[in-house]
Amino acid sequence: MVLKMLGIVALSLLILWLWRKVVGDNVTLIEFINRYTFNIIPKTLTIIKTIIGSGFALIYCLGLLVGFSSGFYTLYKGTDYLIDQISWQSTSIKVTGKIIDADNSKNMSEALVRFEDQEGLMHEFLYRANYNGTHFDIGEALPVYYQSENPVKSATLNNKGAYGVIAFLYFYGLAVSSFAIFFIVRVYQGYRRERGEARLEKEGRLITVKVTRLINQGDYLLAEAEYHPVLSNAIYYYVSGRIAVEDVDLNKLVGASAKVKILPSDPSIYLFYTEDLVRLVRFED
Repeated sequence: MVLKMLGIVALSLLILWLWRKVVGDNVTLIEFINRYTFNIIPKTLTIIKTIIGSGFALIYCLGLLVGFSSGFYTLYKGTDYLIDQISWQSTSIKVTGKIIDADNSKNMSEALVRFEDQEGLMHEFLYRANYNGTHFDIGEALPVYYQSENPVKSATLNNKGAYGVIAFLYFYGLAVSSFAIFFIVRVYQGYRRERGEARLEKEGRLITVKVTRLINQGDYLLAEAEYHPVLSNAIYYYVSGRIAVEDVDLNKLVGASAKVKILPSDPSIYLFYTEDLVRLVRFED
């Protein structure tokens, strides 16, 4: 049990490390997923908001909860099977067995195998092939693997284990769990943004910052500005809304002064006045 929990913790830490490496602070991976899955996360949030107050809301949310839980549970079971498989392989005993009877059918081949354990005792077991196309010959000698505490019940001709099943469990678990994390982060960001916007109206302070970088997004671009609070080593980056490339003078945009409203208690919460910036750097007629 301890090994399983350690495996799950290690896997969780790996996911978090990959999250920070791939996503970073701007959560660009969520935007990527939204773009190539037809904006499934925002649409899901919209559906939830639309049906709130109806009986379908509870059913929908319960469905999401069950789906997300299945992803984390699958990761747990995958780790469980993986540890059991590694433990089984490391403790199994290998001897030579002999096929004394065989049934090579189209659907599933079976073989009756006799082997002698390390104590000198003879045992027989029925082995069913786990994939089509396996053929057994009577009298054929094959390696047999078993556990010393129960040779007959544990005996098998396959020591490779079900790593294909384990790989599928990890694939499904990681996919669903990752989506769950993205969904939860998106919900939290939306809640934090709405709460921050409400606080900005009451407690916000207007500051002026310089545009230091342009982020090209294809049909449009984003302006990024930096803010260095007085008596602090912290640096805050504020990103504008979408700016059409054909509407502005790019030479004027870099270094232009932008207005941003921030919360003095938490400068990471901000409102970027994109329209004011665009008016400032428009092409002159």
